[in-house]
Formats: sequence, structure tokens, C-alpha cells
Amino acid sequence: MRHFLRVSFIIVSALIAFGLDQSGVLSSLNNVLEHQRLTWSNRAPTGEIVLVEIDSESLREFDVWPWPRDIYADLLDVLMDVGADEVAFDIDFSSRSTEEADAAFEAALERAGGYAFVASFEQFSGITRQIERSVPLERFSRHADPVLVNVVLDRWGLVRSVPLHAISGDPPTPAIALMLGRPRVDFPSPALVDFSIDLNQIDRLSVSEVLNESFDPRRIEGKRVVVGASAIELRDFFSTPRFGIIPGPLVQIAAAETIASGRVLQAVDHIVLLAILAVIGLMMILAIQLSGITAAAIAAVLLALLVEVGAWLLFRGQALIFDTAMIHTGISFMLILAAGEQAYLWFTQRRTMQLRLQYLARHDEVTGALSRYGFVEKLQADIEAERPMLVMVVQVLRLGAVRGALGHEIADATLKEISERLNSIVPDYVARVGDERFAVAYRSRDTALMVKKLSEQARFSLSEPFSVDERLVHVDIEMAGASVAEVGESAADVLTFAELSLDGRKGSSDGHATLFTPELANELSRRRQLDLDMRTALRTGGFRLAMQPQVKLASRKLVGVEALIRWEHPELGYIPPPELIGLAEETGFIVDLGRWALNEAVRISAGWNWRGRVAVNVSPLQIEFGDMLSEIRHVLTANEMHPSRLEIEVTETVAAEEGSRVSKLLQDVRKLGVTVAIDDFGTGYSSLSYINQLPFDLLKIDRSFVTAVHADPERLAILETIVDMGKRLKKTILVEGIETRAEHELVLGLGCDIGQGYFYGKPVDAKQLANHLSKKRA
Repeated sequence: MRHFLRVSFIIVSALIAFGLDQSGVLSSLNNVLEHQRLTWSNRAPTGEIVLVEIDSESLREFDVWPWPRDIYADLLDVLMDVGADEVAFDIDFSSRSTEEADAAFEAALERAGGYAFVASFEQFSGITRQIERSVPLERFSRHADPVLVNVVLDRWGLVRSVPLHAISGDPPTPAIALMLGRPRVDFPSPALVDFSIDLNQIDRLSVSEVLNESFDPRRIEGKRVVVGASAIELRDFFSTPRFGIIPGPLVQIAAAETIASGRVLQAVDHIVLLAILAVIGLMMILAIQLSGITAAAIAAVLLALLVEVGAWLLFRGQALIFDTAMIHTGISFMLILAAGEQAYLWFTQRRTMQLRLQYLARHDEVTGALSRYGFVEKLQADIEAERPMLVMVVQVLRLGAVRGALGHEIADATLKEISERLNSIVPDYVARVGDERFAVAYRSRDTALMVKKLSEQARFSLSEPFSVDERLVHVDIEMAGASVAEVGESAADVLTFAELSLDGRKGSSDGHATLFTPELANELSRRRQLDLDMRTALRTGGFRLAMQPQVKLASRKLVGVEALIRWEHPELGYIPPPELIGLAEETGFIVDLGRWALNEAVRISAGWNWRGRVAVNVSPLQIEFGDMLSEIRHVLTANEMHPSRLEIEVTETVAAEEGSRVSKLLQDVRKLGVTVAIDDFGTGYSSLSYINQLPFDLLKIDRSFVTAVHADPERLAILETIVDMGKRLKKTILVEGIETRAEHELVLGLGCDIGQGYFYGKPVDAKQLANHLSKKRA
């Protein structure tokens, strides 16, 4: 038995190490170990490839971007005149410039006599879902061969290899590394880059040096030259092993130097690593049998050192790449699982966890009541047994305010007590089917009588304050229901119709419970149709953006616009934004729709002859399930729009509930140069306890604080307090919903900065606004 357990330790340790490696937990350790091996294996470059970089000094000298093409023409002429062997441009020439500048560059390429190359690249389109290829203008490619400048990112975002040929096109475009590296042996594609080559020894010249001819021509004579961007402002950077973040052109030179060296790197397969780990495990078992656990620990340390030294020697001599973190992790776990007693305890805990998961699959962890899945499963069994079941849904009100003011622990404890009180009045079963929503099932044939009875009992029971951690918590409820007799034989439909009936109350607090009506079936049908059709609309261009002006209050000057999604359904007509956005968030479609809105807003505004800012709303689901930072970075780069022209709006509710994760995301977004705004401020939580901790630039005050403010002194006092707080935090203040001159004068007098509302302009089509801006500039 003991031998079986120890062999099991090897298997379990190997699987754990493999899983951690695949999930990325070990990526940091792998990077540290790889960095050390690469440093110890340091190699000098050939010295035959030179980087001529568009650095910050060059950008300042010409004070314009993108550069006119005649600058590249002059640069190419200088390089060829001083004897450059070949010149490759890692620059996008796929769009037209002025005719005069393009003609100058074309002539320079022709004078280069085929010894110049221009960049081509491939990228995955989020719209077409296909690989799209960007190629130089045909007038340029007539005189200079296109070369591929793509790189391959691993799962963790590091550049480790480059493709040697384009996927699309016939014949396929060769990579810049292949053209400049001049391989003596066959390389697989993608080819692993040898970062043991010391990139600090690559000769680098500034474009301004070359154009001013303030350099030694011998540095270029007979050399192959890569021209590309290294200025931080141009954001052409990649993360790499050993050297960290480096410019894209330097990555291409590293790949070319790899090919020139003739070292074909090969990554050792995980199967080999697992086999090594198995051998080490057997040796540790032998050590345990001979001398005990202490000897096994000493053996583990020595074996780990041996693995690391061996990996370095094999990389240096045989060009083999080992990810040794998995082996070290496996060895560690073997030691942890060495004792039989520990193995038995681990097995027991695993079994307990499985039982716990089975329980949680049908029960809510916070309250102990049935989960939504468990409720539907149990209700379906009652329906199939032909029991007359009534389902009532209970919505707990004001619990969000409790959570914001007193914290999650108090709110969760309140939910638990609510569940217990509902259980005391319902003889069948209770479930928690939403964050602040419960469902109860009751066996009864007299639906109307039972609805009234349950409603009265629930309101009486839950009207008593809850004592939680020496605090009194008061809540209100709304109730609605549906019976099996009205809905049919699907438990899921019964619950859905009960919830639709509840949602149809629209905040009614008349104290009465509502029941499902046939009209709600039509509403559900409409929602299902909209759910299907809006996905089609995204593919076919059915959505559009409207832009609502944002003006500087003091001057009434237009300083920005907010992008708003609009949809004209081909059959149902105009779909109100609250209905569209609400349904999209319920179904998760908001992630794709929000991504489209971000891309469309940036694409449209980037082409305007105007430097104002465009604001785009971000849904909580986009933050939770999307990759907002990468999407923002990509869309700004793809449309060549300065980050300062983009504003991302998140609601205070998201910021409060998500905490540090959202705070870190907003910090990273601001580092890009993008403005961050807190939207609808004051409508969600008591925000003073956390608002000063959030990384944001602009505070948007909800229109509810402005409407009828002259007739409501308390509302005016709240508005003044919010504005004063924002000013003390040194944030820009924007007020929404300004519809009259009196409201304009009021918020201006309070010291607010920007206004938005019908008083300044209704949302208009993006094209209409573009024409207006063009006329205004003209």
C-alpha cells in the first residue's frame, strides 16, 4: 500500500505541476529561471544588422506624426548613398499620404534598386473573424519587396517566436527576419528567437542622426539596416524574455540575428519534462526507502540544482529550451506528499470537497437555501408528479444600500435571516435565485387565496427589523408569482414567468403581489426575438452611434461627445436604449456590443477634424468577462488616435462592488493616457467612503440631482455637497441632464466644469456631427 501511495505521489505531483504550468501560475518563475540561463549564455550579435530608430529626439525634430513620406525618401537615399547593403522598413505604408510625398518615396525605392523592403503584417479582425493582411501601397511594392513584421505572443504575452512566412497571400510573404538573417539552415515557422544574443550590442542610430549625416558612415556601410519606431509615444513595444519590454524593430533584429547564427532553437516537449520528473520521483522514493524523508529532501535540492545546470548546458550547447519551473514545482509537491498520513489526509479533504461541491450545486452558499438550479430541479419533480404548484418570487429592496453602507458581511447575514424567516412561513421549499431575490414553492389549488396569504405572511415576517452584528437592518419586498396551471409543465418557465411578472411591477410598492398574465408571454416572446435579432444586427451593421455634445460651461465651447448606442429594429421599430442595454446585460451580449461601441466610437472620432474627447460607457460585464485594457490599447493603435481623446465611463456601483480589481484596471487605463469617468454618481451607493480611493479623472453627476433642483432645497444641498467634494478631490465635474438656461446658470455658478443635456444639444448621428464639425472648422 505504501509503495502504491508513493507512486501516486509522483503522478499527482506531476499532474499538479503540469496544471500550474498550463494555467500560468508558474510563468513568473519560468521567466526568472530563463532570464538567468539566457544571461549566462550571452552571445554577441553578428554586427551586420543596424537599427535606425524613430526615437523621441527624431519625433521632436520633425514635430509631426505620421511623418510625410518624403522624410523616408531622404532617409533611404542617405542610407544607400553611404553603402547600406539592404534597408528594411518596419513601418506601415498601407495607406496613402500626399501624392507628392508618396511619389518621392516611390522614387527613392526605385533608386534603391531592389535592396529595400517595406513592411507587411497580418492581424485577426474582430469584425470579420478572419485573418486580414495589411500590405504596402502597390506603387511601393513595385520597387521594394514586402516583408512580414508579425510576431507570435505566447499565452502570457511574451514574444518568443516570429512567423517566417505570411499565412495569407500567394506566394506567401517572407518575414523580415528571413530576408535579413539569410539562413544557412532550414528553420521551422514560427521560429524561436534566441534571446541569449545580447541586444544591447546592436548598433543603433537615430533617424535624426542619419538625416543630419552626423554619424560615421562606416557604421552603415555594407550593413543590413532596419528602420522602425522606438519612441515611447509610438507604442510599438513587446515583452520579451531577458530584455523585458523592447521596441518591435529590435525584436525583428533579434529574430534575424537568430537566423543568421544558424541556431535552430527547439522547445523541449512537456512529455519529456514529465518523464524527467518521473525519474526524479523514483530516485526520491529510493532515497526515502534507504534513508528517510530527510535524505529525500537533500536529494531533491541536489536534483533541482542538477536540472537547472543541465538545462543551461543543453541550451548553450544544443539549443534546447527547458521550462524547468514545472520540474522544480513537481519536486516540491513530491516532498509535501511524501508521508503516507499526509496522503490519506489529502484524499479525505478531496472527498469532503467533492461532497461540498455537490451540495453547492443545489444550494446557495450564503443562505443555505436551494440554489436556482436546485429549485428548478425540485419543482420539476413536483410538476411531473402532477402536484398543483404555485411559485412566488420575493425581491428584497434596499439591500444594495445596506451592502454599500455596511459591507458585504452584514448584507449576507441579512440574506441568511431573510431565508430563515421565509422557511418559517413556507411549508414546501425556498430558494435564492438572484443576488437579492428569493423564490418559494407552495402546493395549492386555490391560487388567488394562497397568493394573498403568502404575501401577507411574508410582508409581516420581513417587516420586522433584522438585528445583525448589533445593527438594525430594515428591508422592503416586492412579490409576484405564477402557477403551473397557467404556465405549463416546465419548471424553468414557471420561475421565469414569475420573475417577469415581478419585473413588470416597475417599482410598484402598493403592497400587493402580482401574478403572471398572458401579456407577459408576449413580452417574453419579444425579449427572445430581440435577443436573437440584436446579435444579427451586430453582424449586419444594424446598430449605429449617436453623439451627444458635452460643452465647457464657462464658454459653451464643445469639448467632447458621449457615444450612445441606437437600434432601429426592422419590424419593431426604434428600441429604447434602456430596454436594449438591459436585455444585452441580462444575456451577456453587452460584452460584444460594448466592444463594437468602443471600436466604432474611436474609429469615427479619429477621423474628425477636431481634437475633442469621445466618451464611451463600459458595462460591468465587459470588465468582468472582457479584456478591457487590451481592447482599448488595440483600438487606439489601430485608429492612430491619441489616448487623451478617449474617455471610459464606469458606474460607481461597479467601482464599489468590484473593489481592488477594478481599481487596478482603471489605474492601467489611466496610464495609457485615457480619461476615466465615474458615471451616474450618487445614484448607487453612499460613495464618500471609497470615492477618494478610486483612480479617476472626471465625476459625472446624474441628471436626477439637477431636475427640479430650484424647487427642492434638499436636492440643491446634495448637489452642492457633491460638487464641493469633487472640487476638493481636484476632479473635473460634468453634470448630465441640463435642459434649461436656469439649470445651466445654476451648475455654472456652483463651479461645475462641463455640461451635457438637451439645452446644449440632443444626441445626433455621428455623420451629422462630423459634418457640423467640418463646417465649424472651415
